[in-house]
Amino acid sequence: MDFSTNADDLLGNRGGNVPIRLASGNLASGQRNAGKWFDTSAFIDPPKGVLGNTTPGALLGPGSQNWDLSFFKNTQITEHKTLQFRCEMFNAFSHVNLGGPDTDSSDPTFGQIWSANAAREIQFGMKFLF
Repeated sequence: MDFSTNADDLLGNRGGNVPIRLASGNLASGQRNAGKWFDTSAFIDPPKGVLGNTTPGALLGPGSQNWDLSFFKNTQITEHKTLQFRCEMFNAFSHVNLGGPDTDSSDPTFGQIWSANAAREIQFGMKFLF
């Protein structure tokens, strides 16, 4: 997971800079939730003129689990004509896949997750093959 840069003021406090990392910042898996994905007290805004030391991939983001399934049923109408019924499921088991946490240390929502990827989607179709 990469940290955002705050470019509010290119000459000010953090223009294009990342936070200073004081500790690991990773929480145990049982302590993580959408309201606090990592330890925000492990990061501070750098003072003016100082570069932050947080590197890309410094923290673990939420994982993703996605199962897509498809079912097909071919029905022979004549020797050269077939009707195909289709059912396709995306994220078939409707597992919650959280988005990434806010990594801009100047935001009030720093360390919180405010998004999730799509839930289960099902589509049906019919195809005539000749």
